[in-house]
Amino acid sequence: MVEPATISKGILKLSENDFQQKADFFEANKSTLKLKKFVPASGAASRMFKFLSAFLNDFDIGNESINAYINRKKIVNFLFLLLVWKNFLFLRKWTKN
Repeated sequence: MVEPATISKGILKLSENDFQQKADFFEANKSTLKLKKFVPASGAASRMFKFLSAFLNDFDIGNESINAYINRKKIVNFLFLLLVWKNFLFLRKWTKN
């Protein structure tokens, strides 16, 4: 029988504590890991996040501000990223107060 993946049927729902432990583990070990590629589940998502992939490859947080990056690359889709910035786990370290 073919059916969509749901929680407990192919999808694991993490508790906030488990989520934080896994995020902390990644932060502590990311220098020893090599991220190959982000692969969205659909073509629409690939197109929607193409600019985000470029941002992650091109932006140097140590030497450039977000505004300088936007101006340098002449990015119009970047407003989307700024609106949802804190929803991206991998960007949270740059937005902590």
